[in-house]
Amino acid sequence: MRILHIITSLHTGGAEKLLVDLLPLLNTREVTVDLLLLNGEETPFWEQLKKSGVKIFTSQQGLSVYNLRHIFLIRRMIRKYDIVHTHNYSPQLFAAIGSIGIPVKLITTEHSTSNRRRGNILFRLLDIWMYSRYDRIICISEQVDKHLRHHLKWDDERIIVIHNGINLERYASALELEEMVREYAAYKRVCMVAGFRPAKDHETLIKAFACLPNDYILFLVGVGETMDGCQKMVENLGLSKRIHFWGVRTDIPEIMKSISCLVLSSHWEGFGLVAIEGMSAGVPVIVSNVSGLSEVVGDGAVLFPKGQHKCLAEAIRNLCENESFRQNKIEKGRLKAQKYDIKEMVRAYNLTYNTVMN
Repeated sequence: MRILHIITSLHTGGAEKLLVDLLPLLNTREVTVDLLLLNGEETPFWEQLKKSGVKIFTSQQGLSVYNLRHIFLIRRMIRKYDIVHTHNYSPQLFAAIGSIGIPVKLITTEHSTSNRRRGNILFRLLDIWMYSRYDRIICISEQVDKHLRHHLKWDDERIIVIHNGINLERYASALELEEMVREYAAYKRVCMVAGFRPAKDHETLIKAFACLPNDYILFLVGVGETMDGCQKMVENLGLSKRIHFWGVRTDIPEIMKSISCLVLSSHWEGFGLVAIEGMSAGVPVIVSNVSGLSEVVGDGAVLFPKGQHKCLAEAIRNLCENESFRQNKIEKGRLKAQKYDIKEMVRAYNLTYNTVMN
């Protein structure tokens, strides 16, 4: 069986991280898995996946990921494959168009409970046509499934749920970054790992830090479109010495082992994989109380009302300064994370591929 995954890029993000972890495990003697990128910039995720042996192709360089010319390359490529599996909107739409008349099975993974298209009647009509082209639509959580069905006004058996998974042992057995712990030993170390996009709402976390004492320090891991604005906000609030932008990192498990707490302040999430990673690493986690996050973490994390920076600041202090409460959340988080072993995700994906082909 030959499978081609298509995604916009391998920049920082949950969908991108999923592919980096998943594709090498799907690539076996019976199954060949390749990846096509609309933006082939060589990021740390790109390097990591390349080393694993997954073959990576790049669409036409220099084009926007929304450029319709990608359709022609996709159409040429997919003739070689049994299944095309897309992630993110441009690949979803371009594969739906480019596969017309070609006997290939289409699968897509829906990664978010919301996006900027929903609520627009024209985009809804386009989405109905696009998703109707797919043989399976995989939602990464029950909330993603619920929101997609509501958006499409569908009750279709092609829409299924496969939870994201992580390499639990990789996070549980990671070691501290000794240099980080030593340099910032006098600080309570807070971290957020997320691409800088409007949905992630880094701004609320930055505002929360303006309410915290000077012995709290923040590390923001990731890059993206809202990063410049966040850096200006940090400067304007006089927080440059306490908030550090660390860009893209490949040592996330080690970073998580070295911090006091992990925060995810998103406006919306499909799953919130990074929260599970944090809980698996034994770090207490704080997340915004939004669908796609609250259901996944359950009582294994602290919830705060989205966008409420003062509530977030209070939650951070409580988690970092109340040791019994902190240990309680660490233990509950570890137990919750056990549900999301990547081995189960791989089994479910393989079952889906075989079902579609048969």
